[in-house]
Amino acid sequence: MYYDAAVNDRKTALLAFFLAAALMAAVWVFSVPLTGQAEAWDSEGYYFAALVIAGAISGAMIPKHLPIQYLGAFAGQAAYELIFLESGPLFVLGLLFLAGYCVIFLGTAAVAAALRKRSQGVKPAS
Repeated sequence: MYYDAAVNDRKTALLAFFLAAALMAAVWVFSVPLTGQAEAWDSEGYYFAALVIAGAISGAMIPKHLPIQYLGAFAGQAAYELIFLESGPLFVLGLLFLAGYCVIFLGTAAVAAALRKRSQGVKPAS
Protein backbone atom coordinates (compact mmCIF):
# COMPACT_ATOMS: atom_id res chain seq x y z
CA MET A 1 0.00 0.00 0.00
CA TYR A 2 2.74 2.49 0.94
CA TYR A 3 4.74 1.59 -2.17
CA ASP A 4 1.78 2.35 -4.43
CA ALA A 5 1.25 5.72 -2.78
CA ALA A 6 4.93 6.61 -3.17
CA VAL A 7 4.95 5.61 -6.84
CA ASN A 8 1.78 7.58 -7.52
CA ASP A 9 3.22 10.58 -5.71
CA ARG A 10 6.38 10.44 -7.85
CA LYS A 11 4.27 10.18 -11.00
CA THR A 12 2.22 13.17 -9.88
CA ALA A 13 5.40 15.15 -9.20
CA LEU A 14 6.71 14.30 -12.66
CA LEU A 15 3.41 15.28 -14.23
CA ALA A 16 3.47 18.56 -12.27
CA PHE A 17 6.96 19.33 -13.57
CA PHE A 18 6.07 18.67 -17.21
CA LEU A 19 2.73 20.48 -17.01
CA ALA A 20 4.42 23.60 -15.63
CA ALA A 21 7.21 23.33 -18.21
CA ALA A 22 4.75 22.98 -21.09
CA LEU A 23 2.59 25.87 -19.90
CA MET A 24 5.55 28.20 -19.55
CA ALA A 25 7.07 27.19 -22.87
CA ALA A 26 3.66 27.94 -24.40
CA VAL A 27 3.84 31.44 -22.93
CA TRP A 28 6.93 32.04 -25.05
CA VAL A 29 5.50 30.28 -28.12
CA PHE A 30 2.41 32.52 -28.11
CA SER A 31 4.38 35.69 -27.43
CA VAL A 32 5.18 36.37 -31.08
CA PRO A 33 1.67 35.90 -32.53
CA LEU A 34 -0.05 37.70 -29.65
CA THR A 35 2.37 40.57 -29.02
CA GLY A 36 4.82 40.67 -31.91
CA GLN A 37 7.69 40.34 -29.43
CA ALA A 38 10.16 37.45 -29.73
CA GLU A 39 10.79 37.53 -26.00
CA ALA A 40 7.71 37.30 -23.82
CA TRP A 41 8.96 39.70 -21.16
CA ASP A 42 9.44 42.45 -23.75
CA SER A 43 5.69 42.91 -24.10
CA GLU A 44 3.80 45.13 -21.70
CA GLY A 45 1.42 43.16 -19.54
CA TYR A 46 1.43 39.94 -21.56
CA TYR A 47 4.20 38.19 -19.65
CA PHE A 48 2.80 39.00 -16.22
CA ALA A 49 -0.71 37.94 -17.24
CA ALA A 50 0.62 34.75 -18.84
CA LEU A 51 2.59 33.88 -15.68
CA VAL A 52 -0.55 34.32 -13.59
CA ILE A 53 -2.75 32.29 -15.95
CA ALA A 54 -0.20 29.48 -16.33
CA GLY A 55 0.33 29.35 -12.56
CA ALA A 56 -3.40 29.22 -11.93
CA ILE A 57 -3.89 26.39 -14.42
CA SER A 58 -0.95 24.40 -13.08
CA GLY A 59 -1.86 24.87 -9.43
CA ALA A 60 -5.52 24.05 -10.01
CA MET A 61 -4.80 20.95 -12.06
CA ILE A 62 -2.15 19.55 -9.70
CA PRO A 63 -2.57 21.17 -6.28
CA LYS A 64 0.65 19.76 -4.82
CA HIS A 65 4.38 19.61 -5.53
CA LEU A 66 4.66 23.38 -5.80
CA PRO A 67 8.48 23.46 -5.65
CA ILE A 68 8.52 20.92 -8.49
CA GLN A 69 6.11 23.12 -10.45
CA TYR A 70 8.43 26.08 -9.90
CA LEU A 71 11.34 24.10 -11.31
CA GLY A 72 9.21 22.98 -14.25
CA ALA A 73 8.18 26.56 -15.00
CA PHE A 74 11.81 27.62 -14.98
CA ALA A 75 12.93 24.64 -17.08
CA GLY A 76 10.21 25.14 -19.68
CA GLN A 77 11.17 28.75 -20.26
CA ALA A 78 14.90 28.09 -20.21
CA ALA A 79 14.52 25.21 -22.66
CA TYR A 80 12.50 27.39 -25.03
CA GLU A 81 15.13 30.11 -24.88
CA LEU A 82 17.96 27.64 -25.48
CA ILE A 83 16.26 25.95 -28.41
CA PHE A 84 14.52 28.80 -30.21
CA LEU A 85 16.20 32.08 -29.29
CA GLU A 86 19.69 33.27 -30.01
CA SER A 87 21.73 33.24 -26.85
CA GLY A 88 24.26 35.91 -26.18
CA PRO A 89 26.32 37.29 -23.34
CA LEU A 90 23.19 38.18 -21.34
CA PHE A 91 21.81 34.62 -21.33
CA VAL A 92 22.88 33.92 -17.73
CA LEU A 93 21.34 37.21 -16.60
CA GLY A 94 18.16 36.16 -18.38
CA LEU A 95 18.13 32.91 -16.41
CA LEU A 96 18.31 34.92 -13.19
CA PHE A 97 15.35 37.00 -14.32
CA LEU A 98 13.45 33.80 -15.19
CA ALA A 99 14.05 32.49 -11.67
CA GLY A 100 12.60 35.69 -10.27
CA TYR A 101 9.63 35.81 -12.62
CA CYS A 102 8.81 32.19 -11.79
CA VAL A 103 7.95 33.37 -8.27
CA ILE A 104 4.84 34.99 -9.79
CA PHE A 105 3.94 31.64 -11.35
CA LEU A 106 4.58 29.90 -8.02
CA GLY A 107 2.49 32.35 -6.01
CA THR A 108 -0.46 32.00 -8.34
CA ALA A 109 -0.08 28.21 -8.41
CA ALA A 110 -0.10 28.17 -4.60
CA VAL A 111 -3.28 30.25 -4.44
CA ALA A 112 -5.00 28.08 -7.08
CA ALA A 113 -3.90 24.90 -5.28
CA ALA A 114 -5.23 26.19 -1.96
CA LEU A 115 -8.55 27.14 -3.55
CA ARG A 116 -8.89 23.73 -5.18
CA LYS A 117 -8.07 21.92 -1.95
CA ARG A 118 -10.52 24.11 -0.07
CA SER A 119 -13.27 23.45 -2.62
CA GLN A 120 -12.66 19.71 -2.17
CA GLY A 121 -12.91 19.99 1.61
CA VAL A 122 -9.22 19.44 2.34
CA LYS A 123 -8.17 21.45 5.38
CA PRO A 124 -4.90 23.36 5.13
CA ALA A 125 -1.98 22.14 7.20
CA SER A 126 -1.41 24.25 10.28
